[in-house]
Amino acid sequence: MRTKRARGKSRNISKTERIANVFTARPLDSISPKEISVELDLEIQLVTSIVSRLKAEGLIERIGWGQYKLRMEQTVDDEILRIVAKDMYKISRNIVGSRENKDIEEELEEPFKFLIEVYKQVIKIGGETMANNLLRLSACKELDDGEVEYLVYSVKEVAVE
Repeated sequence: MRTKRARGKSRNISKTERIANVFTARPLDSISPKEISVELDLEIQLVTSIVSRLKAEGLIERIGWGQYKLRMEQTVDDEILRIVAKDMYKISRNIVGSRENKDIEEELEEPFKFLIEVYKQVIKIGGETMANNLLRLSACKELDDGEVEYLVYSVKEVAVE
């Protein structure tokens, strides 16, 4: 007697969604279409096509030859970046002892850029470890652990270049 096997939940979602889920599950990793092909047991041509479409839609970015990762802008929106940047600026100012009461609202128009500048200034004063820890402290109020680590990783990658 033959019985039909129940389909798992992963089979009910589209291939595009399954591939996107690989990136969201590993936001800090650079991933190749070949890795995804093996992991999800899909043809490499199909995976490459879907990855290209996800890149065109702005959900992922190419970071090297055949390597992609989740885009930062899709992980943390500008309003949260503004809050984190403003908080990190205030904390770093208090630690350094600056009494300068600078209006930073104009600089917060580009929150990621401002966050990079604050991060670089903290590195000059207290080193990379201090900058990472201040960023974590500022970000943990608004983001979950994975997003915090992705933000620290992204800021560090841009600031150290």
